[in-house]
Amino acid sequence: MLTEEFNIPKNETITMGHFTTAHTQLLRGRNTNIEHLTTNIRKDPRFESVLMRIMARDEGVDFNLDDDIISELATHGVIKEGADGMCEILNPIYLYRIMRVFKPTVNGLEQEYFPEDTDDD
Repeated sequence: MLTEEFNIPKNETITMGHFTTAHTQLLRGRNTNIEHLTTNIRKDPRFESVLMRIMARDEGVDFNLDDDIISELATHGVIKEGADGMCEILNPIYLYRIMRVFKPTVNGLEQEYFPEDTDDD
């Protein structure tokens, strides 16, 4: 990515500035890999609850390829088997992007606690 998309000559040292720019682009930008990730995890509504359980890491989710959901997420390269036999998100950038995909645009609780049409009289 760095040498091709940012046109950094291969004989030039990659600096922390180059890395930071690339990292920001991966976290916030759009590219084919991220597009595939987000498209694939939105395909099936069941993916959201499984991915949230994997990310919570409280109890974890057993990496069981006989489970259709786990198998499909692994096939898409979203999850892998961790050293403990549990599911893990493939990499930290995917983890961040998955959280953003399922993050509500607006937290609806504000309207429940602070409705706009209340009279203070």
